[in-house]
Amino acid sequence: EINKLVFRKFEASTVRGDVQLRDQKLVADPIRFSSMDGAVTGSAMIDARRSDTILITCDASILKVNITKLFAELENFDQDAIQDKNLKGVLTADVKFASLWSAALHADMDKLYARGDIMIEKGELIGFEPLKALSEYIKVSELDHIRFSTLKNEVEIKNRKVYLPVMDIESSAMNISMSGTHGFDDIVDYRFRI
Repeated sequence: EINKLVFRKFEASTVRGDVQLRDQKLVADPIRFSSMDGAVTGSAMIDARRSDTILITCDASILKVNITKLFAELENFDQDAIQDKNLKGVLTADVKFASLWSAALHADMDKLYARGDIMIEKGELIGFEPLKALSEYIKVSELDHIRFSTLKNEVEIKNRKVYLPVMDIESSAMNISMSGTHGFDDIVDYRFRI
């Protein structure tokens, strides 16, 4: 049991689980903690047996996490296009994640993989620049702060891109059907139907 755990900007409390450390490999199964106004349960592994890389994997169930805090505490996933200041809402998800890190604890974004079934409730998109391209059809003021209904989708991250399958978003400004990719280099390819 750990009352409080901090790593960079990430904070967790009431950490409980079974943890084994053997030959520079740490396995936590099961593990649960409170963080970002919600709760996380699952299993995780940190494998540091190689001198040049650390493998981190986890399977997690995320329950009612504040999405603004998620982006802030995970350093906006090392990208600039959509950040903690652009998002509000409550995230529930089942996630599988794997990544390689250097010995100095820098993530190799080329080797990051994640897949998640996500649900965002009470969602808000604030000051998101790509949507402002729709100002030809909708007032810019309506696009600057969009509130949307519950959003469900399966998101995949691989090859330095976030893949968004088709999803329907009913919002305060408009109803949108959207899909696309969002690159870690901030190159986005979104398709919208309004």
